[in-house]
Amino acid sequence: MKMYSIAQKLVLGLCIIFSAQKLHCQTAMKFDKQHQFLGACKIWGAVKFLHPKFINSSATSWDSILVETLPKIEKANNAKDYASALNSMLLSLNDPYSFVEYISTSSIVKSNPQYQIISNMRDSIMYIHVPLSFSTHFTAEQKAENLSSLFLQSSENAKGIILDLRGDSTIQYSAQIMREQLSFNHHVLSKALAYYIRNGIFLPPSQMRIFHRYCPQSVYDFTDIMTERFEKCPKEIMQNEGKYIHKKTQYTSTLPMIILVNYYTFGVDDIISALQEQCDVFVINHGSKLIPKSGKIIDISLSDSIHGCLRVSEYSYYQTEKVFKPNVIINQFSVPRISDTCVQFAYKLLQQKNITPYTPPPSKQYQYYTSSMEDAYKSMLFPSKEYRFLALFRFWNVITYFFSYKNYMNKSWEQTFFDFIPKVENARDSLEYAHVIRELVGRLNDSHAQVKFQVFANKFGIANERYERDYLPLLLQYVEQRTVITGILDERMKQSGISVGDIITHINLQPIQEVMNDYLQEFSYSTLQAGIERVHSHYLLIGKWHDSTQITVRTPSNSVRNVTLAHTIPSLQPIEPYKLPYIRLLTKEIGYADLRRISLAECDSLFTVIKDTKGVIFDLRGYAHGIGWEIASRLTDKRVMTARFSEPIINPSRYSSLQDMEQQSFHSFEQYIEPNRNKPLYRGKVIVLINAKAMSQAEHICLQLQSTAQAIFVGTPTNGTDGTVTSTVLPGGIEVQFTGQEVRHADGRQLQRIGIIPDVEVKPTIAGIRAGRDEVLEKGIEVLRGLLVKKE
Repeated sequence: MKMYSIAQKLVLGLCIIFSAQKLHCQTAMKFDKQHQFLGACKIWGAVKFLHPKFINSSATSWDSILVETLPKIEKANNAKDYASALNSMLLSLNDPYSFVEYISTSSIVKSNPQYQIISNMRDSIMYIHVPLSFSTHFTAEQKAENLSSLFLQSSENAKGIILDLRGDSTIQYSAQIMREQLSFNHHVLSKALAYYIRNGIFLPPSQMRIFHRYCPQSVYDFTDIMTERFEKCPKEIMQNEGKYIHKKTQYTSTLPMIILVNYYTFGVDDIISALQEQCDVFVINHGSKLIPKSGKIIDISLSDSIHGCLRVSEYSYYQTEKVFKPNVIINQFSVPRISDTCVQFAYKLLQQKNITPYTPPPSKQYQYYTSSMEDAYKSMLFPSKEYRFLALFRFWNVITYFFSYKNYMNKSWEQTFFDFIPKVENARDSLEYAHVIRELVGRLNDSHAQVKFQVFANKFGIANERYERDYLPLLLQYVEQRTVITGILDERMKQSGISVGDIITHINLQPIQEVMNDYLQEFSYSTLQAGIERVHSHYLLIGKWHDSTQITVRTPSNSVRNVTLAHTIPSLQPIEPYKLPYIRLLTKEIGYADLRRISLAECDSLFTVIKDTKGVIFDLRGYAHGIGWEIASRLTDKRVMTARFSEPIINPSRYSSLQDMEQQSFHSFEQYIEPNRNKPLYRGKVIVLINAKAMSQAEHICLQLQSTAQAIFVGTPTNGTDGTVTSTVLPGGIEVQFTGQEVRHADGRQLQRIGIIPDVEVKPTIAGIRAGRDEVLEKGIEVLRGLLVKKE
């Protein structure tokens, strides 16, 4: 029998206990390709983010393991073969506590009651062999009492103790005996050892990986975000409770003890390391493989026939040691016997009193780690099928655990996985693969979610997303369900016969509505208004330098003409030019500031201009940069809450199963603004002009102005996207950005996928655009004047 299977079966008992009720309610897993891939995806991701093996180290090797396993998963045509394929992946962890296994009624072996505690007194040395399985005729309490009695007997007659905890690799363990071993782990052994120790000992603290948000994998490198740490949970104490057994005696001094362990000594490494450190217990490891690390395990069951465990923590041992270190290693391995080499060596040490205590290194309380960077596999122009599936597996898990708005998506994320298995598999070239990834990201329904490809992608024409390209010299807006020209950025183009207010009906002879609908299928957006706005500000205008696009326009006189325009505007599209100052007085009582143009350094000038006004109009019909805190802090004389945040965390201490983990956990906190007492307080009324161009930071400024100044919003709903952006990378040199936090109104109302809803809704009209009017600004002035009249 292979060594790993013994360990797996041993821990399997605990999984059966933890998941019995859950498994009873589960429907049998469908053994089709989709469900097999999903199960593999979930287990691969759980190991990637939870298993201690990958702390502060590259997970590239784990990528390779998946690539090697995928063909086996595809070939599996029954539950047993599928479990074997998954387990071959987990075996690379070299961890007996992390495995899956196919379980059927016929495969469970009934427990054999023949294994008992063996004890022997020789030359005043008590030898006690505790097999990994006890007779099932006794309860855990009885077993603890039996072992305790031997310790008490040793206190009267012995000069030392050999505690043999080695497991036997030749034993066929049943599920029931496995469950008995887990009971023995802490209940039996620690209870019995309480009669050996004098003043109690501290068990080593448990360590586990904990993530706060997702570590950005590209340009979004927020150094103030601690994304991953290896945390040591509080120590537990194994205390001498002062109970009396049989002769009502206890040790008045601790006898010398040697503990024998091997690779099959499961689940007691924490107790042994504590005895070694604090009681000078001498530990001999029998065999070249050390006693395996234990820790918390969670259930990773997939169905009523396929289930298993995943270890998600480990003990810190002597605070800085990564592995448990015995005092002596005897490489020759044999079945544990009272006369074997290992036992004889222990007798000799005790008789000669030649035991050197282990001296642990200095302790550390905890350590933080920088999460390792993912491999984008930039050299893979067109990744192989296995690496394309790696892209799907990686992205699905990242979003499952770290996307704040997973529950707001139009389709379930699990269904999305099923939908994209054939798309990923059947991509015929790099261009098609790029489109598949962009469509996958589109399922997030998040305007922050963007797909960027490596420079070589543009060079070879892989990506249809034309970053660093050029635009038509136009400003477009969707007005009254028409695409309307609202600005011309190149005066030479006016000679082409187009003018502000013209309606575009076709692009390259294709109806504009069809073009817009096609684009809306190709990228991610939080709300419909956000999608339409991005189509008109970006997708309808992008092109290559010296390229030209034919547009068909309908003029105010209802004539139709075709015009060919060159792409002459740089990729960073400017907002519409203004002839008037962006900080000015509209009247003596009303100020105006275009927050899209104001820098942080200009905030003082802003308040100097408006200081004597009774009200101000802030124009936020677009993006703003880093000015919200400065402005809002001058609008209140008290500390106010502006927003509520939630960010995804992974904390294994909260999970008992993989299903628990998939439900996501969040760290929530509130954001406040303090008044700026060093600057004059502005007490005027505040009106904010908004539309779908207001996104992310602009929407957050809206929250700040709403909380500090009770601002009135005029216009149309904003984009509906807020929260810090993070990013991941996928095979093929692909970078994907998405929102890493959830942001809500201060009163808890949802913002994402809704936006800031105007208090007074007003939409531009085609007639107003042709007349050169700013109808939203006009309405803002009207609303502000009404407020000032009421105030008087």
